[in-house]
Amino acid sequence: KMVQFNKEVICTIVRQELQQFPLFNPEHSVDAALFLPPHSDGYWVGYESLPITTDLYHKITCFDLNIMGNCCTLDFIAVDSEHQGKGYGRQLYGIIERIAKSLGCTSVRMIPFGSMKGKTRREYMHELGYKDIEGLWVENFF
Repeated sequence: KMVQFNKEVICTIVRQELQQFPLFNPEHSVDAALFLPPHSDGYWVGYESLPITTDLYHKITCFDLNIMGNCCTLDFIAVDSEHQGKGYGRQLYGIIERIAKSLGCTSVRMIPFGSMKGKTRREYMHELGYKDIEGLWVENFF
C-alpha cells in the first residue's frame, strides 16, 4: 500500500526539488490534492510559473503529475518558450523523477506527443531513458 502524504508534505517535497531548477522562483505556484473516491489513494501534483488562466501560455513553465500507487503519470510538461533548447526541460524531467521517487513511485510514465528541436517527443523521451510500453505510453523505471 502506498505511503499516505498530505498536501503540505507533498508541496514541501516538490518545492525542495524545484530549488535546484534555475527557472524556479519561490513565488511560483505548487499545489497538490488527494483524489476523490474511489481513487482516494492517489494524488494530483502541479507546478506553474504563471497562472494557467493567463493568455501567456508560451511564458509558462509547468507540470501536472498524477500519483497512483507506485506509478507517477506525467500528464503535462512545458518550459517557457524563451528558455527552450537550453536544457531546462531535461532538468525538469529529472526533478519530476526525483519528486516521484520521494513520493514512493518506482516509475514515471507519459504519452509523448508533439515535437521539439526537429525530433518527436517520443524520440526525446527515448534519449532520456524512457522505454515504450503498452499502447502509446513510454515509461522510465528507477
